[in-house]
Amino acid sequence: MMKEPTPIGHADLTHAVLISARQPGSAGGPRLSLWVEAETATALTHGAVSRFVALEVEPTEALVSVINENCIYDVTPQSAAAEYMLVFTPFQLVLKYQKICGGRTLAPPSEATRQAFAVRLCEICGVAMPEVAAPVTAISDEPEPVLKRELRMLRAAGNTIFLPQEQITEYKKIKQLLEKAGAKYKRLTFVFSGDTLAQDVLDALIGGDRLNPQKDWQFFQSPESVADDVVAAVGPLAGKRVLEPSAGEGAIAKKALAQGAAEVVTVEAWDAKVKILRRTAGYTVIERDFLTVTPQEIGQFDAIVANPPFTGNQDIDHVMHMVRFLKPGGTLSSVMSVSWQHGSQRKQVEFRQFLADVGAEIIQIPAGAFKASGTSVATVRVVIEADRVAALTGLRAAA
Repeated sequence: MMKEPTPIGHADLTHAVLISARQPGSAGGPRLSLWVEAETATALTHGAVSRFVALEVEPTEALVSVINENCIYDVTPQSAAAEYMLVFTPFQLVLKYQKICGGRTLAPPSEATRQAFAVRLCEICGVAMPEVAAPVTAISDEPEPVLKRELRMLRAAGNTIFLPQEQITEYKKIKQLLEKAGAKYKRLTFVFSGDTLAQDVLDALIGGDRLNPQKDWQFFQSPESVADDVVAAVGPLAGKRVLEPSAGEGAIAKKALAQGAAEVVTVEAWDAKVKILRRTAGYTVIERDFLTVTPQEIGQFDAIVANPPFTGNQDIDHVMHMVRFLKPGGTLSSVMSVSWQHGSQRKQVEFRQFLADVGAEIIQIPAGAFKASGTSVATVRVVIEADRVAALTGLRAAA
């Protein structure tokens, strides 16, 4: 039975334990299991290793001595291997007694120990440790603001930002900045959705940018179920040409790609999201405001799938512009707000009439569908057939 949970051991013991880690099944005497969580491996190796890793270490005399000093029962190397295990979580090495819950923290590893273990982890997993440039600090006579200094203490890997082991005084402000930038707190980390590169966000915040994508770009990621319904509405996509305007991270476009579309074109103006789209194989990516793009530049499409911005009737502007890009026989399926359904503005009234004239299908999206994306705004899905638009245009021309 373990005593009260206080830090035990010494930094040199932690270092010796970590750098002696090896793959399970090694020849020799008894071994303690050492587990490295996926998020820890990702952070340590800057994404080179991004999975859970099971290792083992020798129950050395020093390690067994520390266990005995902190436990009621006498422990031998054999019983230590049978009854204890080590878990490396972000910024600490924890000794756990397998028969009860809880554990004891060995001395926190130094930065040098973390780096040495990262190299060892890459060697064991057969991958190269990436080279990471050290941050460039401007030389100034003025002391660096506390907030900026503590932002530099954070570490990023993949779509995750890790809090430092040290106490930070500006945690509340840092939390607000990261959450406004789109991250969600999860066990000593802040995690971004999709393929957002956390390092890009962190660099921007250190540089003084204040990111609020939901306000600045009206970015609300399409949930899986909504994206599925948007794509399903345009019918089979195998061999077809598909467009997602104002694509964000391509939540809908990737569904079209998975359905076998021959070409998926994404248009996006936000450079951070453009980087994400360009890392996804299979997309043609156009970095532009969709409303400035013309069919003469990118051609027409068999299907258009979208979740455009809503504010200021932008969804109406987008849908009316999308119609111009439809091939004969094509279908448009888009998420929209409901403000146009009851609004009295001229644009809203004319859009309602247009949808009625072309026999557009309007489907209510369940309430709360976008809650996980940061909004509770009511939404609908609008489906428009190109041939009905062409027929309406022909009738108006004849009149």
